[in-house]
Amino acid sequence: DWSSDVCSSDLLKKTIELCTIAVKNNGFALKYVPEELKTIELCTIAVANNINALEYVPKEFKTIEFYILVVKQNNLALKNVPEKFKTEEFYTLVYK
Repeated sequence: DWSSDVCSSDLLKKTIELCTIAVKNNGFALKYVPEELKTIELCTIAVANNINALEYVPKEFKTIEFYILVVKQNNLALKNVPEKFKTEEFYTLVYK
C-alpha cells in the first residue's frame, strides 16, 4: 500500500544518510555498507577519507574517473592507482 511505500522510501533515505555520515567520519566504515547501497560518490568519500576502504569498493566502480576523484581529494591515494591508469591524461586531470 501507499503508506508502506512511503515508509520504505524514508527508511532507505535515512539508511543512505547514515552510511554517508559513517564513511565521512571513517572511510573504513564502507566495509559495513550493504553492496546495494554503495555508490561511486559514497565510495569516493570513503577512500578519500581512508585509503584502506579501497578494498571494499566494487570492482565496477574502479575506473580512471573514480581514481581521479579520489586522488584529487587525497593525494596519498596515488600509490594505490593501478599503473594502467597512470597516463599523461590522468595526471593532467588530477593536477589541473
